[in-house]
Amino acid sequence: MSTGVRPDRVGLVEGSNPDSVCRTSQRSPSPANKPLVQLAIDGKRLIQARTGPARWLEHMLHHWSVMEVPFEAMRCYTPAPTENRWARPPKLSHAVLASPLPPFLWENLVLRRAASRDDILFGASYTIPLGYPKRAVVSIQGIYEGPNAEPGPWWQRYRFSAMYRSSAERAALVLANSVSTKNDLIEYYGIDPSKIRIVYQGVGAPFGWREDRKRLATDVQAITGRVDPYFLFVGKLSVRRHVPELLRAFSEALPRLPAGMRLVLVGPNHVGLPLREHIAQTGLDAHVLYIPHLEQEKLAALYSGATAFFLPTTHEGLSATILEAMACGTPVVTVEHAPLNEGFRENALVLEAPDVGLLRDAMLRVAAEAPLRDELSAKGRACAARFSWRRTAEETMAALWEAARA
Repeated sequence: MSTGVRPDRVGLVEGSNPDSVCRTSQRSPSPANKPLVQLAIDGKRLIQARTGPARWLEHMLHHWSVMEVPFEAMRCYTPAPTENRWARPPKLSHAVLASPLPPFLWENLVLRRAASRDDILFGASYTIPLGYPKRAVVSIQGIYEGPNAEPGPWWQRYRFSAMYRSSAERAALVLANSVSTKNDLIEYYGIDPSKIRIVYQGVGAPFGWREDRKRLATDVQAITGRVDPYFLFVGKLSVRRHVPELLRAFSEALPRLPAGMRLVLVGPNHVGLPLREHIAQTGLDAHVLYIPHLEQEKLAALYSGATAFFLPTTHEGLSATILEAMACGTPVVTVEHAPLNEGFRENALVLEAPDVGLLRDAMLRVAAEAPLRDELSAKGRACAARFSWRRTAEETMAALWEAARA
């Protein structure tokens, strides 16, 4: 469902979706007659707040710990102790390489040395160590280059860009989370398409439909402090996600929205967006709630209780938050961006651009039209049902074994 859709970006596969894109095998190879091979896993993200790649890796480890895998042993290395309910020694162990070094140096000095004793390394979050002497696979869940680059010091942007490119070039295989990310890897980094494998992420508990709406209302009130209706945004407050435009649109729509309506923003503000100033300028102090981080159970409750989920982004690898909202049955309103061509477009209200007027009108429409909300809820749940973490874990493991055998 779209309004004012722009032409598709060059190179995207029209209508692609997780069931039609060429995938790695859905099942891990049989371990029968296999050589003894040990897998090292870069788990540095696991010591941070469990968002994005950290949550993705946590799901992989959980499933690998209980499913049949072709590797003799797997070791997940972290620079500090962290919760590890997924550990199942000796099949899947957790090795702490304690060090005061910052993550970049820990990866390229400490991890490189330790993982060299293993047979293959999985860089689960965009990078592999410089000079790593053995085979490696890297997972890249979005490329933000050119017009999609985030603001920041030039040296910081250059370091990350150079490391991501170098890691993708040196890896035996690169895992991309969408056709869109694959296209960006080819366009911006010049990666050989033959070594890119598309592995879509999954979605699952605690993100799902809540039947007990009375209990849900109680859970939401415990988080927000009120029982009023609200729109929800979840994600880093990145420039490409147009939070200032969302705030202005909400300010313009507010007089015609249901009484007590609020806008709830959840996500870290790494880019230093002057959020308080934007809220004050739009006169929304009493109508906007900002929460830097929530654990998944509470976040799932917020999705489920929202009137609609808004993500006015112009570029993503593949939005985990759109999938989570859909799984919870929350109507999704977003802006035209490439991965929508991969099975999402007809399951959301898609705007042509992150224009304040378009966002305002979408807020008024979705708040007023219960049949539209019901339609988007049903379509979103059906869409999200096609994505599972088990399938993601199987396909990721198949790619790792493919690289190990090559």
